Amino acid sequence: MADLWPFVPQVNSSEVLAYKTDIRFDPEGEMRDSLGEMRQTLEYVFLLDDAGRARATELYRSNPLGEWLLPVWQECTLLDGAIPAAATAISVNTSADYRQSSLAVAHQSETVFSVLDVDQVNPGELVLSNPVGQDLSGSGGEPIAVAPVRTVLIRGGLRERRRYKGLTEFSVTFEVQDALGAPAVLYPLYGGLQVMTDPSVSISPLGGGVAQAARYLDSGFGGLVAVDVRNFPESTSTVSFQDATPETRWKRKQWFSSVRGRDSAFWLPSWAEDLSLVQGVSAASNSITVRPVMPNIQDYVGRHILIDDGEFIFRKVTSVGTSGDNHRLFLSPLGRDVLKAEISFMKKVRLDADRVEFRQADGFITRMECPVREVPA
Repeated sequence: MADLWPFVPQVNSSEVLAYKTDIRFDPEGEMRDSLGEMRQTLEYVFLLDDAGRARATELYRSNPLGEWLLPVWQECTLLDGAIPAAATAISVNTSADYRQSSLAVAHQSETVFSVLDVDQVNPGELVLSNPVGQDLSGSGGEPIAVAPVRTVLIRGGLRERRRYKGLTEFSVTFEVQDALGAPAVLYPLYGGLQVMTDPSVSISPLGGGVAQAARYLDSGFGGLVAVDVRNFPESTSTVSFQDATPETRWKRKQWFSSVRGRDSAFWLPSWAEDLSLVQGVSAASNSITVRPVMPNIQDYVGRHILIDDGEFIFRKVTSVGTSGDNHRLFLSPLGRDVLKAEISFMKKVRLDADRVEFRQADGFITRMECPVREVPA
């Protein structure tokens, strides 16, 4: 078994998850193929005194190109109290990349720790194949950290920066050999695709634009001539997430793993009140009446909407009509009475990047931004 890299990093760190997607375009749409499995990279910064610097340097020199065991520190659970040597189960927050028949660590200090053989992962508990093996003790000032362990390579060595006399900062890039492997369908499905139903764009609003790909021909003797490259307008946006709990951080990584970078499409609501409901709708009604929005009423047809009355209803507009000065949108019955609701348009989109970075800071708050691109619905 490889040795554990035992040093505790600073809170600020980053984690990169990356796929490789081959995309082929045609005027009507695109074809996407995911090539290979996820790559996972962890970037940590370690602030060490002179003794720690010497230990880290010599430890790296002993195995510069080999494998190491690395705790995933941003997924750790901090425990006060003691873990006895004979313990065969430990209570932790399992919203993390713990795996059956894998490894974890109970870490008291860089010299006192136990690598744990995980037999089963139950909600809130790790069941071990073998006892912890040594007594560990934590306190409020120095708790025990229990974390998943991954097998890694150190890429690029230890990048050193002297901050002050007696303190050294090492920046280290770890390439994970057994990358995240826990994709999950975490959102409601509509048309076989997930609908991102948590409006977690809490740092900044959706930003982007809409355009139709075209070539503009200029003879130099008159006006321009536009020739379409794609047969539909495409909108682009940037989604930004901020997650402050282990549960939401783990959910976000599982979600990215499930869409495999640019490979899979999903539904993205605008999270704006695009349509104003004129009157309540009965459960059996096959239409809703809204204030006019579209200059051409037929442009509603084929659009997908989210109806939010405290619960979510997803529907496609199949035909249209008028009701006085208002527009009447026909769709399949809602299935329950809706008296008042916020209605948002939904776009079928995919991520427009195969690589995303999760930045941890400020007490393990995680921030992530990613561009998205509309695809034909």
